[in-house]
Amino acid sequence: MIKLCGFALSNYYNKVKFVLLEHEIPFEESLVMTSQDESLLGHSPLGKVPFIQTEQGDLCESQAIIEYLHARFPERDFLRRPVGSGERARADYVHRPAPGTGGARSL
Repeated sequence: MIKLCGFALSNYYNKVKFVLLEHEIPFEESLVMTSQDESLLGHSPLGKVPFIQTEQGDLCESQAIIEYLHARFPERDFLRRPVGSGERARADYVHRPAPGTGGARSL
């Protein structure tokens, strides 16, 4: 099972959690704060959250995690675009970083 590590005040953590919930992918959560502690750096080389732990190993960076989930669960139809313009805009907002923001978005 996937373990999502991080904390709920992180927009990046919430972005990954939203995708997991939206696509009904089973996961568990583990509270992890950012730090430069060696125990965290073993999972996330820059000491950042979120990261996930899987049977294949650890993965960090929210967009990389989402792309991994898309590849691992192709039947979940990640690229399905909602029909309504408001719903489509919301999906684009959550899944695509804004230019010039370094990917920072809040839900």
